[in-house]
Amino acid sequence: MLLVVAILSTVVMLALGTNPADNPELAFLAVLFWFALILLASLYRSVGLRDGGGVVARSMGATPVMHDTREPGLRRLRNVVEEMAIASGVPVPGVYVLENERGINAFAAGHSPASAAVTVTRGAIDDLQRDELQGVVAHEFSHILNGDMRLNIRVMGWLYGLVVIGLIGRFLTHVAARGNRRGNALVLVGIAMRVLGYFGATSGRLIQAAVCRSRERLADASAVQFTRDPSGLKQALLKIMGLERGSRLSDQGLGEVAHMLFAAGYPQLLATHPPLAARVRALDPSVRASDLPQLASDAVREIKAGRAAAASVATAAVVAGLRGAVAAAPEQIAARVGNPETLHVEEARRLRLALPEALRACVGGAAEARCHVLGLLLSREANTRDAQIRAIASSLGATLTQGLPAAISLVAQLPPMLRLPAAQHLLPVLQRLPRLDRIELIALIGELSTVDQKIEVFEFCLGRLVAAVLLHDDAPGATSGNRGLGTMFRPAGVLFAVLAHSGHPDDAAAAERAYLAGISRVLPRRQPPLDVPADWPRALATALDQLNALNPIAKRSLVEGLVVTIAHDSQLSVEEAELLRTVCALLQCPLPPLLPAVEGRP
Repeated sequence: MLLVVAILSTVVMLALGTNPADNPELAFLAVLFWFALILLASLYRSVGLRDGGGVVARSMGATPVMHDTREPGLRRLRNVVEEMAIASGVPVPGVYVLENERGINAFAAGHSPASAAVTVTRGAIDDLQRDELQGVVAHEFSHILNGDMRLNIRVMGWLYGLVVIGLIGRFLTHVAARGNRRGNALVLVGIAMRVLGYFGATSGRLIQAAVCRSRERLADASAVQFTRDPSGLKQALLKIMGLERGSRLSDQGLGEVAHMLFAAGYPQLLATHPPLAARVRALDPSVRASDLPQLASDAVREIKAGRAAAASVATAAVVAGLRGAVAAAPEQIAARVGNPETLHVEEARRLRLALPEALRACVGGAAEARCHVLGLLLSREANTRDAQIRAIASSLGATLTQGLPAAISLVAQLPPMLRLPAAQHLLPVLQRLPRLDRIELIALIGELSTVDQKIEVFEFCLGRLVAAVLLHDDAPGATSGNRGLGTMFRPAGVLFAVLAHSGHPDDAAAAERAYLAGISRVLPRRQPPLDVPADWPRALATALDQLNALNPIAKRSLVEGLVVTIAHDSQLSVEEAELLRTVCALLQCPLPPLLPAVEGRP
């Protein structure tokens, strides 16, 4: 960018008959002007993308896939995305489809997991089997969990600033005066701007391509780690190789997201993706280069032949399997953060199927989802619940609360392990509410929690999680900071004190043992004394905000300590496991579903 600005300033001054060496003040002003123009254009584009991945998807012509869709292909896509979200411990991202694109491709966009959106082409939906689609979605979830989306959005903003120079140059060459000196000078400036704009954007894309190739390799590896089945992703890549249209996109307007795609969407000199053959051989080293044409041909024949659908899992068996405890192994559980495996994806599928069909379909849209999420926060005590229902009716009015009794009855039957998956399922629907309605809903959730002055920690955390997702555009935030645990003495003390007290409300000695066991892993040299603040919800909210500034290694140690405190008896009950997952979600440490010990592993 510095070179573009310097050359452009020189060309403009020479075209105006001024030597930059003779007029350094004017040269400085010219440099300042072009810097400001590029930065303002980049800022304009970045602000336009601030609302998250849905904005990017819609700007590319994608249409949302609704929760109540009955089209089998779209329903399967939503199921795969929801299962991957539950397995990853992140909110379900928006799901979009590029209906007019027959190539096999996809991309993820957004500033953070709370604002993410996954977009898939119609070709991928129609031509990929479930395990192959799961491999592609897992690849995109890797970009979500590894923070690649934020980088991609920033790159779009930076490149736009350089592209604007070329656009202005094109405009100047078209409107330049004819035949006079001033017109010729304007044409010269326009041509220079077009050339330099192209040069700057090309240089930016060169850097972008190098970065993207390495991130794509990482995403392929992470997708295999998520699914433990490289064959699905491998077959998807082979189908791209074998199909005539491959992963190509027909809409040239999608070139802005070329670096974000699952596979190259356009022929270009600066490749943003590793070659398909190299990606296939990285997934399966036994494949020889000479075998690839035949394998690709077989994959295309498989599209026409189809395969048998996977057997569904009975809901009753799922719910029955949710009643056990989980062995509390702090290091192993902490290692699962942002790192789901095949068992977690399978468990996520069972959890999704265990949700009532009425809740999964959510045919009433955002209004029905609002009633369901409010139902999740209602007390089990009759008097308190009645007061909360009156508060809801007073806030929303009779029309908006018509479905509340049915929603309350539905969510009241949910076992504890399904409360967080239910919330994750409902949040994307609630994001479609107008901004003012979302703000009113957050305020109502806060009001419900104070009806009896005895808010439970899980209810507090769930309410905070809803607020974090619905108001993510107010404070997108980074997924991690650079602070160490030594700088978080007081916030860590508040978090561990509240959790220890919530687990042992009537046994101060047991609460202190649980507190010290957990926080000593985080702060081994010196621990703050156990002190539960009188206004613990406000103190805990502040502590969680501060702890989000921890670096990734410190957050992992924090999660280990949380496991010890919450499960001081070395076992995590269902309720404790979901409390841990909810706290981790607030700390932006997405934790997969916790499973009973299998072969010595949690």
